[in-house]
Amino acid sequence: MYEVLTALKRMAWIVPLAYTYLWTAAIFAMFPPFYPGLATSRGLEAWKFGFVFSALKCGMSLGSFSIRKMMTWLSPTKTYLLGQAGALLFCLCFGSLYWAPSANTLLWLSLFTFIFGGIFLMILSVTMYAAANSVCSSNPGVLAGTMEAIYGIGNMIGSVTGGALIDLWAFPLPFFVVGVVQALSSPFVAIYGIIPKERPQDSAPKARIMQKIEGAKFWFLLTDPEFLVCAISFAFNWILMGFNQTTLEPHLSQFQLSSTHLGEIYMVQSAGYVIASVLSAIFCNMQKERSFLFVCHVMAVVAYLIVGPIPFIPISPNLWMAGSAQLGIGIATSAYFVCSSCLLNTTALSRGCPDNLQTTSFVSSVTFGCAVLCACITAPTAGYVSGTYGYRTASMVLFGVLLVWTPVVLILWLRPSLLRGSKTFRYP
Repeated sequence: MYEVLTALKRMAWIVPLAYTYLWTAAIFAMFPPFYPGLATSRGLEAWKFGFVFSALKCGMSLGSFSIRKMMTWLSPTKTYLLGQAGALLFCLCFGSLYWAPSANTLLWLSLFTFIFGGIFLMILSVTMYAAANSVCSSNPGVLAGTMEAIYGIGNMIGSVTGGALIDLWAFPLPFFVVGVVQALSSPFVAIYGIIPKERPQDSAPKARIMQKIEGAKFWFLLTDPEFLVCAISFAFNWILMGFNQTTLEPHLSQFQLSSTHLGEIYMVQSAGYVIASVLSAIFCNMQKERSFLFVCHVMAVVAYLIVGPIPFIPISPNLWMAGSAQLGIGIATSAYFVCSSCLLNTTALSRGCPDNLQTTSFVSSVTFGCAVLCACITAPTAGYVSGTYGYRTASMVLFGVLLVWTPVVLILWLRPSLLRGSKTFRYP
């Protein structure tokens, strides 16, 4: 009995992180279905609020590239708590956008609010991933799969709860409620930290940790073909999300759904995300993540073939096809995240990088940063193409991009030796 209690106490540090990640995912899930409706009611066009979603990604880029130094100057736990406090303030400000008096006022306030929120949401997410990967580095795929299953459940909660709360009162309510709920874990994070106290690196002097971060050279990974292919595959998670954020809700508006029913469509995508997260963890544990990534990539190709559907298919848009495609998109985005995360970490370690927080923080910050930059471009571009030429044409463009990338993912699965770089890590 004592051993069981000791083991539970040793794992107590992960519970507040999982709780916060669940509700952070709920926050992310409430932007795409509900903000476009508010923006449209104020007279904003799709390409304009596409820039608003890009502002979120720009803020996330700024946050991702500042995390390594922030974790050095402060500590992983203090950095995480800073991100959590910023996320709460962001939710309160975002909900208050409901009272913006005009379209231009809403646009500018949204841009600044999303940049601010993106910084702190990324600090929160990447710090958690870097710390968790440093503790559970033996099987990063299982860790990523577990965390993304939690993320998918949070998405489902956010989509359904958000729609129900809006129908109960108005736009601000779900952001006020969920923002406060996600912050409730902060006292426990402060007590337990985000890295177990018995970890040896926690006893190292702060100056030594800084020396490791400043002295270690990880940038050679950006010239490694296999690492780059995995990073781009990881970015497709964010590209697909950026596309959906600006185009899906306007496309679904033709079906005249209530906020609750709209949230249920987005919940289908989240359900696929949860299922694929669990399967990704299993395949990563079996070291078959490359094959699973390819299968799910093909599902993304098929999903964007039918979600519109593309203009070459002589079928009118219908809710059944759009909803079915969301399941495939959810499965694909999860595989992009989990399998690519696993491959990125194992590739870095196979190139001789040390198995510590410095490596995981570099991999997390660089890949997240590159991914959100891609999403910054995707969101307004998709909004413009969809608004000008129609959703079916916009989905056809993304279908073409995914189709072109398919042979690369196939090589990553069947002939990864063709992508293996020659450079390895050198200790300073």
